[in-house]
Amino acid sequence: MSSKNPSDKLVVKLNAGDVVCREGETGDEMFVIQKGRIRLSRVISGEVTELGALAKGDFFGEMSLLEGLPRTETAEAIEPTEVLRVNGLVFNKMLTSNAEISVRMLRKISRRLAETNDKVTALLAETRSGKSGEMALPIAAVAPAPAPAAPPMPKAALVVQKSGNPFPISRALTLIGRHDPVTGIHPEIDLSKEELGKSVSRRHARIEFRDGQFFMTEEIGTLNNTTVNSVKLETGVMTPLIDGDEIGLGAVKLTFRENMG
Repeated sequence: MSSKNPSDKLVVKLNAGDVVCREGETGDEMFVIQKGRIRLSRVISGEVTELGALAKGDFFGEMSLLEGLPRTETAEAIEPTEVLRVNGLVFNKMLTSNAEISVRMLRKISRRLAETNDKVTALLAETRSGKSGEMALPIAAVAPAPAPAAPPMPKAALVVQKSGNPFPISRALTLIGRHDPVTGIHPEIDLSKEELGKSVSRRHARIEFRDGQFFMTEEIGTLNNTTVNSVKLETGVMTPLIDGDEIGLGAVKLTFRENMG
């Protein structure tokens, strides 16, 4: 913690402007926001650059906890805020009691690895193409046989029963949840404004169109139940959908509509 807010308590109360941790500091704990909002920033090319804002349920500082690395960002309270300080002991308990945070952390790390791999691949390609001023030679390839045409996906949507707002399903794989600033995931159907109680997980479920049929699957780490016609779904199991099916995502109730004009 910054010396501005010394505390040995697990839950730390912050005022607007209080700094939780600073870029470059050493630390061995992460933080989970219980209330309020936190701004993350980093010095890039000599200038302070805001990286984004986190809210209740979001976390930061996990690299210091897991690897003992210096802080990569400065975290500052935007408004009166409460954060949970998570050391190794508390983290071990969280792994068994809060599956959603554990899965989100894995997704965040996985996303960072994917981004790093992309950068390494691009750097290698650039190095090879520019080596000794030579142009990279194209690699001969045999054109694959054309795949059989997939059946066209009909127009479909999820309609929120309370507000009547429709959310079109325009992709063969559609993620449903809430925007996650921690992992950078933007679900195709973002229910953030439909249910302020946040009973919908960041990655709650997905709808997939396969072989002419729509299916719904609950995502790993979902905190609250997913139901189709009041029947609870098992995580990872694809459930067929037909027009008029009633879907429950936490406290949000929706209706699946197919062949919408």
